Amino acid sequence: MSRGRVGVLAGLVVCLGLGQAAVAGGRPRVGGSLAVAVPSIPATATVPATPLDTAIATLTHTSLCRLVDAAPQSSGTVRLAPLAPPLTATQLAETILRVKRAKTPYAALAKGIRAAAVVGEAVELSLDQPWAEVHDALCHPAFNVALGPFSPGGAGKYVANLEFPLGRPWVDRLTLHVLEPRAAERAFAQDRVQVSLGGPSDEATPTRFATVLALPAEHGAGLRAALDATLDRADLIRFFVRGPTSPLVQLAPGDAVRPTPPKPAPQRPALELTLRFDARSDDHRAVAERLQVKLQPLGYALRLAPSSDSLLEARPGELRLVSLALPATPSLALELFRALAGVSASTPSAAIPVMPLYAEGLGFKQSKRLLRAPRDAWGLPRLDEVWLLGDDG
Repeated sequence: MSRGRVGVLAGLVVCLGLGQAAVAGGRPRVGGSLAVAVPSIPATATVPATPLDTAIATLTHTSLCRLVDAAPQSSGTVRLAPLAPPLTATQLAETILRVKRAKTPYAALAKGIRAAAVVGEAVELSLDQPWAEVHDALCHPAFNVALGPFSPGGAGKYVANLEFPLGRPWVDRLTLHVLEPRAAERAFAQDRVQVSLGGPSDEATPTRFATVLALPAEHGAGLRAALDATLDRADLIRFFVRGPTSPLVQLAPGDAVRPTPPKPAPQRPALELTLRFDARSDDHRAVAERLQVKLQPLGYALRLAPSSDSLLEARPGELRLVSLALPATPSLALELFRALAGVSASTPSAAIPVMPLYAEGLGFKQSKRLLRAPRDAWGLPRLDEVWLLGDDG
Protein backbone atom coordinates (compact mmCIF):
# COMPACT_ATOMS: atom_id res chain seq x y z
CA MET A 1 0.00 0.00 0.00
CA SER A 2 1.27 3.41 -0.88
CA ARG A 3 1.14 6.27 1.57
CA GLY A 4 1.81 8.89 -1.09
CA ARG A 5 5.35 9.65 0.10
CA VAL A 6 6.84 12.76 -1.45
CA GLY A 7 10.12 12.62 -3.36
CA VAL A 8 12.76 10.05 -4.18
CA LEU A 9 14.41 10.11 -0.75
CA ALA A 10 11.14 9.42 1.02
CA GLY A 11 10.54 6.51 -1.35
CA LEU A 12 13.93 5.05 -0.50
CA VAL A 13 13.12 5.28 3.22
CA VAL A 14 9.95 3.27 2.65
CA CYS A 15 11.79 0.67 0.56
CA LEU A 16 14.42 0.27 3.25
CA GLY A 17 11.66 -0.07 5.80
CA LEU A 18 10.04 -2.84 3.75
CA GLY A 19 13.30 -4.74 3.82
CA GLN A 20 13.61 -4.37 7.58
CA ALA A 21 10.05 -5.54 8.06
CA ALA A 22 10.69 -8.62 5.94
CA VAL A 23 13.73 -9.49 8.03
CA ALA A 24 11.64 -9.05 11.16
CA GLY A 25 9.17 -11.65 9.88
CA GLY A 26 6.14 -9.42 9.30
CA ARG A 27 4.51 -7.42 6.57
CA PRO A 28 4.08 -3.64 6.69
CA ARG A 29 0.51 -2.48 6.72
CA VAL A 30 -1.37 0.77 7.00
CA GLY A 31 -3.73 0.99 9.94
CA GLY A 32 -4.03 0.07 13.57
CA SER A 33 -3.55 1.99 16.77
CA LEU A 34 -0.28 2.87 18.50
CA ALA A 35 -0.27 3.25 22.30
CA VAL A 36 2.51 5.39 23.79
CA ALA A 37 3.39 5.65 27.50
CA VAL A 38 4.59 9.04 28.76
CA PRO A 39 5.28 10.30 32.30
CA SER A 40 3.20 13.41 31.61
CA ILE A 41 1.63 15.35 28.78
CA PRO A 42 3.35 18.75 28.69
CA ALA A 43 1.29 21.88 28.30
CA THR A 44 1.58 23.34 24.82
CA ALA A 45 4.69 25.52 24.63
CA THR A 46 5.41 28.19 22.03
CA VAL A 47 8.80 26.55 21.51
CA PRO A 48 9.29 23.03 22.92
CA ALA A 49 12.31 23.11 25.22
CA THR A 50 12.65 19.55 26.53
CA PRO A 51 12.96 16.21 24.73
CA LEU A 52 9.48 15.08 25.79
CA ASP A 53 7.93 18.44 24.81
CA THR A 54 9.58 18.19 21.43
CA ALA A 55 8.74 14.54 20.81
CA ILE A 56 5.05 15.16 21.48
CA ALA A 57 5.07 18.38 19.47
CA THR A 58 6.33 16.46 16.41
CA LEU A 59 2.99 14.64 16.27
CA THR A 60 1.19 17.81 15.20
CA HIS A 61 4.08 20.08 14.12
CA THR A 62 6.97 19.71 11.69
CA SER A 63 10.39 21.30 11.40
CA LEU A 64 10.37 23.86 8.62
CA CYS A 65 13.49 22.38 7.08
CA ARG A 66 11.60 19.13 6.34
CA LEU A 67 8.82 20.88 4.43
CA VAL A 68 10.85 22.91 1.96
CA ASP A 69 13.09 22.34 -1.02
CA ALA A 70 16.16 24.55 -0.54
CA ALA A 71 18.27 25.77 -3.44
CA PRO A 72 21.17 28.20 -2.88
CA GLN A 73 21.03 30.92 -5.55
CA SER A 74 24.29 32.63 -4.59
CA SER A 75 26.48 33.05 -1.53
CA GLY A 76 23.94 35.45 -0.06
CA THR A 77 20.58 34.15 -1.30
CA VAL A 78 18.66 30.92 -0.84
CA ARG A 79 15.38 29.93 -2.48
CA LEU A 80 12.91 27.93 -0.35
CA ALA A 81 9.94 26.25 -2.01
CA PRO A 82 7.21 24.44 -0.03
CA LEU A 83 7.19 20.75 -0.92
CA ALA A 84 3.41 20.51 -1.18
CA PRO A 85 0.15 22.10 -0.01
CA PRO A 86 -1.20 23.15 2.41
CA LEU A 87 2.03 25.02 3.23
CA THR A 88 2.31 28.13 1.04
CA ALA A 89 5.18 30.50 0.35
CA THR A 90 3.38 33.23 2.31
CA GLN A 91 3.05 30.99 5.38
CA LEU A 92 6.69 30.00 5.02
CA ALA A 93 7.84 33.63 4.98
CA GLU A 94 5.56 34.52 7.91
CA THR A 95 7.01 31.69 10.00
CA ILE A 96 10.59 32.85 9.39
CA LEU A 97 9.79 36.50 10.09
CA ARG A 98 7.81 35.57 13.23
CA VAL A 99 10.94 34.02 14.74
CA LYS A 100 13.17 36.87 13.59
CA ARG A 101 10.91 39.50 15.17
CA ALA A 102 10.15 37.59 18.38
CA LYS A 103 11.29 39.23 21.61
CA THR A 104 12.93 36.03 22.81
CA PRO A 105 16.44 34.57 22.47
CA TYR A 106 15.19 32.41 19.61
CA ALA A 107 15.32 35.48 17.37
CA ALA A 108 19.09 34.87 17.39
CA LEU A 109 18.49 31.78 15.24
CA ALA A 110 17.29 34.05 12.44
CA LYS A 111 20.03 36.60 12.97
CA GLY A 112 21.72 35.66 9.69
CA ILE A 113 18.51 36.20 7.69
CA ARG A 114 18.24 39.81 6.51
CA ALA A 115 14.95 39.38 4.68
CA ALA A 116 12.42 36.76 3.56
CA ALA A 117 10.57 37.80 0.40
CA VAL A 118 7.80 35.88 -1.39
CA VAL A 119 8.72 35.45 -5.06
CA GLY A 120 6.06 33.52 -6.94
CA GLU A 121 5.55 30.16 -5.23
CA ALA A 122 8.80 30.36 -3.27
CA VAL A 123 10.59 32.45 -0.66
CA GLU A 124 13.96 34.05 -1.20
CA LEU A 125 16.14 34.49 1.88
CA SER A 126 18.81 37.18 1.90
CA LEU A 127 21.60 35.94 4.16
CA ASP A 128 24.42 37.40 6.21
CA GLN A 129 26.04 34.03 6.92
CA PRO A 130 26.65 30.64 5.27
CA TRP A 131 23.65 28.53 4.30
CA ALA A 132 24.81 25.60 6.45
CA GLU A 133 24.06 27.54 9.64
CA VAL A 134 20.72 28.81 8.40
CA HIS A 135 19.62 25.29 7.46
CA ASP A 136 20.44 24.08 10.97
CA ALA A 137 18.47 26.99 12.38
CA LEU A 138 15.40 26.17 10.28
CA CYS A 139 15.40 22.65 11.79
CA HIS A 140 15.03 24.13 15.29
CA PRO A 141 11.64 23.76 17.06
CA ALA A 142 11.37 27.56 17.07
CA PHE A 143 10.60 27.25 13.35
CA ASN A 144 8.05 24.45 13.75
CA VAL A 145 4.99 24.71 11.53
CA ALA A 146 1.55 23.71 12.87
CA LEU A 147 1.28 20.97 10.29
CA GLY A 148 2.08 17.44 11.36
CA PRO A 149 1.49 13.78 10.57
CA PHE A 150 -1.29 13.59 13.17
CA SER A 151 -4.26 15.76 14.08
CA PRO A 152 -5.23 16.16 17.74
CA GLY A 153 -8.34 14.24 18.77
CA GLY A 154 -8.51 15.42 22.39
CA ALA A 155 -7.50 13.78 25.69
CA GLY A 156 -4.13 12.53 24.44
CA LYS A 157 -5.61 11.02 21.28
CA TYR A 158 -4.38 11.67 17.74
CA VAL A 159 -5.61 10.61 14.32
CA ALA A 160 -3.63 10.24 11.11
CA ASN A 161 -3.45 13.38 8.97
CA LEU A 162 -4.19 11.97 5.53
CA GLU A 163 -3.13 15.23 3.86
CA PHE A 164 0.30 15.52 5.47
CA PRO A 165 2.71 16.60 2.68
CA LEU A 166 5.35 14.01 3.61
CA GLY A 167 2.81 11.18 3.58
CA ARG A 168 0.22 9.96 6.06
CA PRO A 169 1.39 7.97 9.11
CA TRP A 170 1.31 4.20 8.87
CA VAL A 171 -0.98 3.90 11.88
CA ASP A 172 -4.50 5.32 11.92
CA ARG A 173 -4.49 6.38 15.55
CA LEU A 174 -2.03 7.19 18.32
CA THR A 175 -2.89 7.53 22.01
CA LEU A 176 -0.72 8.89 24.83
CA HIS A 177 -1.10 7.15 28.19
CA VAL A 178 0.25 8.94 31.28
CA LEU A 179 1.89 6.21 33.38
CA GLU A 180 4.35 6.08 36.24
CA PRO A 181 7.55 4.10 35.47
CA ARG A 182 6.43 0.80 37.05
CA ALA A 183 3.01 1.02 35.45
CA ALA A 184 4.64 1.77 32.11
CA GLU A 185 6.87 -1.30 32.46
CA ARG A 186 3.85 -3.53 33.16
CA ALA A 187 1.86 -2.04 30.29
CA PHE A 188 4.81 -2.52 27.95
CA ALA A 189 5.31 -6.16 29.01
CA GLN A 190 1.59 -6.85 28.45
CA ASP A 191 1.66 -5.11 25.03
CA ARG A 192 -0.90 -2.54 26.20
CA VAL A 193 1.59 0.09 25.03
CA GLN A 194 4.06 -0.32 22.18
CA VAL A 195 6.27 2.71 22.86
CA SER A 196 7.60 4.34 26.02
CA LEU A 197 8.86 7.95 25.89
CA GLY A 198 10.58 9.54 28.87
CA GLY A 199 10.18 6.46 31.06
CA PRO A 200 11.68 2.96 31.11
CA SER A 201 14.07 2.80 28.18
CA ASP A 202 16.40 0.57 26.21
CA GLU A 203 18.19 3.54 24.68
CA ALA A 204 18.40 7.30 24.94
CA THR A 205 18.43 10.08 22.40
CA PRO A 206 21.41 12.48 22.20
CA THR A 207 21.56 15.10 24.95
CA ARG A 208 20.69 18.08 22.75
CA PHE A 209 18.53 19.87 25.33
CA ALA A 210 20.28 22.11 27.86
CA THR A 211 19.14 23.46 31.21
CA VAL A 212 21.03 26.54 32.33
CA LEU A 213 20.87 29.12 35.10
CA ALA A 214 20.65 32.67 33.75
CA LEU A 215 22.22 35.03 36.31
CA PRO A 216 21.34 38.68 36.91
CA ALA A 217 24.06 40.76 35.29
CA GLU A 218 24.54 42.93 38.38
CA HIS A 219 25.29 39.90 40.62
CA GLY A 220 26.49 37.38 38.04
CA ALA A 221 30.16 37.21 39.04
CA GLY A 222 29.47 36.66 42.74
CA LEU A 223 26.75 34.07 42.12
CA ARG A 224 28.90 32.18 39.65
CA ALA A 225 31.78 32.04 42.14
CA ALA A 226 29.45 30.81 44.90
CA LEU A 227 27.93 28.14 42.66
CA ASP A 228 31.28 27.02 41.26
CA ALA A 229 32.46 26.50 44.83
CA THR A 230 29.45 24.54 46.08
CA LEU A 231 27.54 22.93 43.23
CA ASP A 232 28.31 19.37 42.09
CA ARG A 233 26.55 18.88 38.75
CA ALA A 234 26.91 15.09 38.88
CA ASP A 235 25.14 14.96 42.24
CA LEU A 236 22.55 17.45 41.03
CA ILE A 237 21.42 15.27 38.14
CA ARG A 238 21.82 12.00 40.06
CA PHE A 239 19.41 12.99 42.79
CA PHE A 240 17.23 15.77 41.42
CA VAL A 241 16.79 15.24 37.67
CA ARG A 242 15.20 12.34 35.86
CA GLY A 243 17.50 10.83 33.27
CA PRO A 244 19.00 10.46 30.81
CA THR A 245 21.18 13.47 31.54
CA SER A 246 24.81 14.45 31.59
CA PRO A 247 26.62 17.34 33.34
CA LEU A 248 26.99 20.44 31.19
CA VAL A 249 30.10 22.40 32.13
CA GLN A 250 30.72 24.58 29.05
CA LEU A 251 28.63 26.93 26.97
CA ALA A 252 30.88 26.43 23.95
CA PRO A 253 33.18 23.57 22.86
CA GLY A 254 36.76 24.34 23.73
CA ASP A 255 35.95 26.50 26.76
CA ALA A 256 38.28 25.83 29.66
CA VAL A 257 36.63 23.89 32.48
CA ARG A 258 36.54 26.07 35.55
CA PRO A 259 38.49 24.64 38.51
CA THR A 260 36.61 24.41 41.78
CA PRO A 261 37.41 27.63 43.65
CA PRO A 262 37.45 28.03 47.44
CA LYS A 263 34.14 29.01 49.00
CA PRO A 264 33.77 32.79 49.07
CA ALA A 265 32.93 34.63 52.25
CA PRO A 266 29.14 34.85 52.84
CA GLN A 267 27.33 37.97 51.70
CA ARG A 268 26.61 40.32 54.59
CA PRO A 269 23.83 41.22 54.86
CA ALA A 270 22.18 38.40 52.94
CA LEU A 271 21.27 39.28 49.36
CA GLU A 272 17.63 38.52 48.57
CA LEU A 273 16.99 37.42 45.00
CA THR A 274 14.19 35.71 43.08
CA LEU A 275 14.75 32.40 41.29
CA ARG A 276 12.14 31.85 38.60
CA PHE A 277 11.55 28.38 37.15
CA ASP A 278 9.09 26.54 34.92
CA ALA A 279 6.08 25.57 37.04
CA ARG A 280 5.32 22.67 34.67
CA SER A 281 8.63 20.94 35.37
CA ASP A 282 9.18 18.76 38.44
CA ASP A 283 12.90 18.71 37.57
CA HIS A 284 13.04 22.52 37.57
CA ARG A 285 11.37 22.67 40.96
CA ALA A 286 13.75 20.10 42.47
CA VAL A 287 16.82 21.86 41.03
CA ALA A 288 15.55 25.27 42.20
CA GLU A 289 15.09 23.96 45.75
CA ARG A 290 18.59 22.48 45.69
CA LEU A 291 20.11 25.76 44.50
CA GLN A 292 18.25 27.57 47.27
CA VAL A 293 19.79 25.24 49.87
CA LYS A 294 23.31 25.45 48.42
CA LEU A 295 23.38 29.26 48.21
CA GLN A 296 21.80 30.05 51.58
CA PRO A 297 25.02 29.54 53.65
CA LEU A 298 26.85 31.90 51.30
CA GLY A 299 24.49 34.77 51.98
CA TYR A 300 22.05 34.43 49.07
CA ALA A 301 18.40 34.18 50.11
CA LEU A 302 16.51 32.86 47.10
CA ARG A 303 12.76 33.27 46.81
CA LEU A 304 11.45 30.53 44.54
CA ALA A 305 8.92 31.73 41.99
CA PRO A 306 7.24 29.09 39.80
CA SER A 307 6.27 30.71 36.53
CA SER A 308 3.93 29.79 33.72
CA ASP A 309 5.62 31.98 31.12
CA SER A 310 8.55 31.11 28.91
CA LEU A 311 11.20 32.32 31.42
CA LEU A 312 13.08 33.80 28.50
CA GLU A 313 12.59 37.46 29.38
CA ALA A 314 15.03 38.77 31.98
CA ARG A 315 13.90 40.87 34.94
CA PRO A 316 16.21 42.90 37.18
CA GLY A 317 17.70 41.05 40.14
CA GLU A 318 16.42 37.57 39.32
CA LEU A 319 17.83 34.21 38.38
CA ARG A 320 16.10 31.98 35.83
CA LEU A 321 16.21 28.25 35.26
CA VAL A 322 15.77 27.85 31.51
CA SER A 323 15.66 24.77 29.29
CA LEU A 324 16.59 25.19 25.64
CA ALA A 325 16.78 23.00 22.56
CA LEU A 326 20.33 23.56 21.31
CA PRO A 327 21.17 23.82 17.60
CA ALA A 328 23.84 21.40 16.43
CA THR A 329 25.97 24.28 15.16
CA PRO A 330 28.03 25.53 18.16
CA SER A 331 28.07 29.13 16.94
CA LEU A 332 24.26 29.21 16.81
CA ALA A 333 24.02 27.68 20.29
CA LEU A 334 26.37 30.34 21.61
CA GLU A 335 24.27 33.08 19.99
CA LEU A 336 21.25 31.63 21.77
CA PHE A 337 23.03 31.88 25.14
CA ARG A 338 24.15 35.45 24.43
CA ALA A 339 20.59 36.41 23.52
CA LEU A 340 19.26 34.74 26.67
CA ALA A 341 21.66 36.79 28.76
CA GLY A 342 21.05 40.00 26.80
CA VAL A 343 24.73 40.57 26.01
CA SER A 344 26.41 41.63 22.78
CA ALA A 345 27.54 39.27 20.06
CA SER A 346 31.16 40.06 20.88
CA THR A 347 30.90 38.89 24.52
CA PRO A 348 33.24 35.91 25.02
CA SER A 349 31.53 32.74 26.21
CA ALA A 350 33.35 32.84 29.58
CA ALA A 351 31.78 36.22 30.34
CA ILE A 352 28.19 35.36 29.45
CA PRO A 353 26.16 35.43 32.70
CA VAL A 354 24.70 31.99 32.06
CA MET A 355 25.76 28.95 34.07
CA PRO A 356 25.37 25.60 32.28
CA LEU A 357 23.94 22.84 34.50
CA TYR A 358 22.98 19.72 32.57
CA ALA A 359 22.08 18.35 29.15
CA GLU A 360 19.11 16.08 28.68
CA GLY A 361 18.04 13.33 26.28
CA LEU A 362 14.90 11.21 26.08
CA GLY A 363 14.57 7.62 27.23
CA PHE A 364 12.97 5.55 24.48
CA LYS A 365 11.69 1.99 24.26
CA GLN A 366 9.63 0.28 21.58
CA SER A 367 7.97 -3.09 21.12
CA LYS A 368 9.40 -5.76 18.86
CA ARG A 369 6.07 -5.61 17.04
CA LEU A 370 7.12 -2.28 15.58
CA LEU A 371 9.57 -1.43 12.86
CA ARG A 372 12.40 0.46 14.47
CA ALA A 373 11.49 4.15 14.45
CA PRO A 374 13.79 6.38 12.38
CA ARG A 375 15.15 9.47 14.11
CA ASP A 376 14.79 13.14 13.35
CA ALA A 377 17.49 15.82 13.50
CA TRP A 378 17.21 15.87 17.31
CA GLY A 379 17.54 12.10 17.67
CA LEU A 380 13.85 11.79 18.55
CA PRO A 381 11.76 8.93 17.14
CA ARG A 382 9.43 9.68 14.24
CA LEU A 383 6.37 7.77 15.33
CA ASP A 384 4.55 8.39 12.05
CA GLU A 385 7.24 6.29 10.34
CA VAL A 386 6.60 3.05 12.26
CA TRP A 387 4.06 0.38 11.54
CA LEU A 388 2.73 -2.59 13.46
CA LEU A 389 4.27 -5.77 12.07
CA GLY A 390 1.73 -8.39 11.08
CA ASP A 391 1.82 -11.96 12.34
CA ASP A 392 1.74 -13.39 8.84
CA GLY A 393 4.79 -13.74 6.61
